[in-house]
Amino acid sequence: MDPQDTRSRLLDVAGQIFASKGVKSTTIRDIVQRAGANQAAVNYHFGDKEGLYAAVIEHSIRQACEECPFDGGVSPDRPPEERLEGVIHGFHRRILGPDSKNWRGLLIAREMENPSPTFLSVANKVFTPLEELLQAIIGQINPRLVNDEIWMQAHSVIAQCTFFCKMEAILQMTQPEFSRLDLEERIRRLTRHILRFSLNALRGQS
Repeated sequence: MDPQDTRSRLLDVAGQIFASKGVKSTTIRDIVQRAGANQAAVNYHFGDKEGLYAAVIEHSIRQACEECPFDGGVSPDRPPEERLEGVIHGFHRRILGPDSKNWRGLLIAREMENPSPTFLSVANKVFTPLEELLQAIIGQINPRLVNDEIWMQAHSVIAQCTFFCKMEAILQMTQPEFSRLDLEERIRRLTRHILRFSLNALRGQS
């Protein structure tokens, strides 16, 4: 097997297991057995489990952002309300779908709730542009906000998105009709709800 194929296979398999079990409960043996590789391959490509986990985190975040950019594909010359909708929609697309890569979203959601040092070191580089984009949009929606209010509002929007993404399992029990909707419809409804909620808060804050 080509070394690059082995590396990619280890990243994919490790990501699935890390997402389902968490990094502490995952062993190198779990990963190499499922990947059809050996520990020497992990050592060669990543050094150790922590190195592999860091590579999985960075790979997952960057791939998700490439497939669904932070702006959700909304042009910067559109009204700020539309741009905010694009950011919210894009967030849910990265975390909840597509289903074939849902382990990636689960891994990111798990880390956003209880971030590890590894995640923080990587996310600081990757997510800073998202926060800056949100702050710029929020500042346009309500120019009266000062700096502290702007970044807090930006994180409030992110928190709403993270909450609903992380609560998928609970929603399946408490809101079965909603959970039975197809992925795109769930994302659409969540996006519209968070957008309305956030706009009401932003416009009402003096």
